[in-house]
Amino acid sequence: MTAIERLCARLARPVPADSLAALRIVFGALIVWLAARYLWNEWPEKYYAAPVFHFKYYGLGWAPEISGGAGLYLLFGALLASGLFVALGLFYRFAAAACFVLFVWFQAQDATQYLNHYYLVALLALLFCFTSPHRLYSLDAWRRPETECAEIAAWQPALFRFQLSLVYLYGALAKVNADWLLYGEPMGAWLAVRNDAGLIGQFAALPGFALAVSWAGFLFDLCVVPALLWRRTRIAAYLTLIVFHLLTRELFQIGLFPWIMIACTPIFFRYDWPQTLLQRLRVAPQTRRGATSSGAAQGGAPNWRMALSGLFALVQCLTPLRLYLYPGDVRWTEQGFRFAWRIMAMQKSGTIEYRLYDCENNATWIENPRAGLTAFQYNMLSTQPDFILQYAHYLAQTHRDQGRACVAVRADARVSLNGAPARPLVDPERDLTRVEDCLLCDRDWILH
Repeated sequence: MTAIERLCARLARPVPADSLAALRIVFGALIVWLAARYLWNEWPEKYYAAPVFHFKYYGLGWAPEISGGAGLYLLFGALLASGLFVALGLFYRFAAAACFVLFVWFQAQDATQYLNHYYLVALLALLFCFTSPHRLYSLDAWRRPETECAEIAAWQPALFRFQLSLVYLYGALAKVNADWLLYGEPMGAWLAVRNDAGLIGQFAALPGFALAVSWAGFLFDLCVVPALLWRRTRIAAYLTLIVFHLLTRELFQIGLFPWIMIACTPIFFRYDWPQTLLQRLRVAPQTRRGATSSGAAQGGAPNWRMALSGLFALVQCLTPLRLYLYPGDVRWTEQGFRFAWRIMAMQKSGTIEYRLYDCENNATWIENPRAGLTAFQYNMLSTQPDFILQYAHYLAQTHRDQGRACVAVRADARVSLNGAPARPLVDPERDLTRVEDCLLCDRDWILH
């Protein structure tokens, strides 16, 4: 038997379905929480309905925009409902697919809202569409007892472990640079403004503290996955993970990311840990009644599903590495930055204005994008070259619609990376209306 055959056999073996079912419940609850936060804080109106212009991900410009607050609130209401149905395991296949489509749809509305943990949520939602966590602890299994199954194929929880592992491992890779490991930046800049953060805030100004915290973050990302995979260090690793993410949440206010990682990481525990926990709490019988053990039949992996899983894993391994195809520092150019798990890898700030030239009337004028964007959009635009290009095309099209057939657009963008002096980000003499973005091309209009 070859190594590949042994690996496939190991991934196809039946294992208890408890941990994946528990992850389904937790994930659905997180979706409910996420959608409820948006609705409660009226963020659909603030971030999606209010802006006049929306930035797009490359290749997703075709995604329909939802105009008006009512449609956005309906979308988030549907997302909340889909998360609830996923958590309950009710009409699971439809609910999981709806959850994935609705979440990606709302993310595609405006690319300035990109966050690493939202990308992670989208990937986990996709994995839930093709796995079987509803065979246990679900209303579907209660409604149809013949479908309840105590075991699934090992490849299913392994996919989720793999995806969560990539977050930490590529997060560690993103920190391998001189700023992070030699100078403690941008950690120093972040800590400098958090001197009110309790005990840690009191140490923030001490020499070497930011560098020590930077190294701690790097070592945590590098070591936590191996420690979670080894039974003897698993509990200590998980407790460390909880403390680490709670501290980062307190210091940096990074949204739901800490809660997502804390809630989802138990997938690294024993496959039957929920059943063991319930038995210790004396709320579950020692043996299940009605649940079958035919993991191969209920949760098994035909060859095509194994191949699809392998393809997904390969794509997820290679996607973060595409940044090495481009010249220059990815933190500066941001080519290949998104979808590469560059978590808290840099601090950028900048300013930008556009110089427009009417070729027919020989007129030149300045446009400040603050006038047409929200403050949040402007901050994202001022440091990200692809957004700068998108908005240049938008300005040119706007003036064409007003009767100016020939308008050139140039950008004066000055950016500071990790506290360094600000310098030009893009070629100020390049007419951006003559530049077309592409997936793998080198953006030679970015100044390195």
